[in-house]
Amino acid sequence: MERATQVTILVFGVLNLLFAAVGLYMSVETFAHPGHLSDSQTSPFLVEAFYGMSALNLAFVLALAVSGFLLLRIGARAITLANVVLVGEMAYFIASLWPVRGPLGRSMWQAYGIANVATTPQLIVGYPLIALIALNVARHRLTKRDSRFPDAPSHMPH
Repeated sequence: MERATQVTILVFGVLNLLFAAVGLYMSVETFAHPGHLSDSQTSPFLVEAFYGMSALNLAFVLALAVSGFLLLRIGARAITLANVVLVGEMAYFIASLWPVRGPLGRSMWQAYGIANVATTPQLIVGYPLIALIALNVARHRLTKRDSRFPDAPSHMPH
């Protein structure tokens, strides 16, 4: 069981790096070629919404890359950082769908598809939720194992 738990952590470390690489590539491509992006009468904040949402997506994929690297390097101790990133992404996905009225809302809605390209592959497959569950089950198994086999009794010197 311990081997399977360690493999799970390593697999999700690699997946974090893979999703981060794809997201980074898509983000760079979108920034480099934003198309005919311009504000309009009905969406006066489209450019600002695009760059703001794109910057948040870029921050998420960079943090995902760091958490993936740390999962590979230090294992279960990096699950907390992965949790923060994955919960942050899910909160962002939910919050960005929240209806905002007026010109800002229309601008955000129009920017949604092109600004979120970095994290969309994760959303399509449900990766944040799957990874969150799998990594925390792995951590729970390791914690349960460690509690059954303590290193030394607390009354003995270390």
